[in-house]
Amino acid sequence: MEKNRDLPALAARSAPLAAKLQEINAKKWPVRFSHVVDSAQPFLLAALAGKVERPIWVICPSVRTQESFYETLVNWLPTADFLPEAEFAAVENILPDPEITAERLAVLAKIGRRAVRVIVATRASLDQPAPKASALVAAAMFLQ
Repeated sequence: MEKNRDLPALAARSAPLAAKLQEINAKKWPVRFSHVVDSAQPFLLAALAGKVERPIWVICPSVRTQESFYETLVNWLPTADFLPEAEFAAVENILPDPEITAERLAVLAKIGRRAVRVIVATRASLDQPAPKASALVAAAMFLQ
């Protein structure tokens, strides 16, 4: 299994990807990748993530696409983060799913600490309000 995680690094050393990585690191925007089939995109991202020094945001058009992309990506890059959309209750006085809320707050806290490398999100998850990083830090409780 560990050898599979070496495959993206090996791919990143190939001439075509190495040239694209040089463009990315030189900030020659935009850097375009053409003819990459959907199923290969998570692998390509894993190859790039190991060589790019800044966080990478992947914006998916739907939650279904986000989940599919993320589930494939973590096979190659287990440290990737999934930013779920906040659930808003259709009926008043009904609390949102606490698990999704906790996942969202955990990823937002990591983003606030600049402790993320790859974040897979949807446009809706980015458009939703989020607490300030300082509020998340102030509300954190550490248990031993």
